[in-house]
Amino acid sequence: MGAYYDIVNPSKRQYVRISGFGENFKWGGLVTGSEGRSIHAMAVAWLICRFQGCESAPDDWVGYWSGDPIYFASDESSPDLDEMPTSTPKFPERNLAKLALDEYEDITPCVIQQLCEKDNEIAVILVGRIRFQPTDEHPCSCSLMLTLGRVALRLKCSGVEEALQSRFGEDWQKLYDQAEIYWSKVMADWNS
Repeated sequence: MGAYYDIVNPSKRQYVRISGFGENFKWGGLVTGSEGRSIHAMAVAWLICRFQGCESAPDDWVGYWSGDPIYFASDESSPDLDEMPTSTPKFPERNLAKLALDEYEDITPCVIQQLCEKDNEIAVILVGRIRFQPTDEHPCSCSLMLTLGRVALRLKCSGVEEALQSRFGEDWQKLYDQAEIYWSKVMADWNS
């Protein structure tokens, strides 16, 4: 199947899911993203770049990762690379990607919120990437719908909510609810 990647900041104990942007999270997609638009790369630039001449960032996440070591963490990498302990006696094969999923904060929704508040076109692009493979049992299994629904509802991002409403109509929240149910079951099975 190939290795999957997330972007991890061990210093802040945070990560960004490339899949959270509806982009190719395998090696070949790390730069190209989806349709030649790499919004996850824009998000990383947002996190690591500071505004010159500003003592404080104009937004909470701008430059928040500046100066920290940042990694493309693969689900197929070995444990304890780069003198960074990731394994434990209980989990001897755990690598940085798995450590991040287990113990770090996923800031993907927060970064999406800020990018979409700066540029509504990003919200339209991300919502346009939602793809369904509906079945009778799972009418909405799209993880991007889950992420963007959370950005709209929990983080109160009006740009994402408007884009969802424009594409799916007033009933977009039903699709989000279905995605929430589907992914809760998937995660419960995965963690058992």
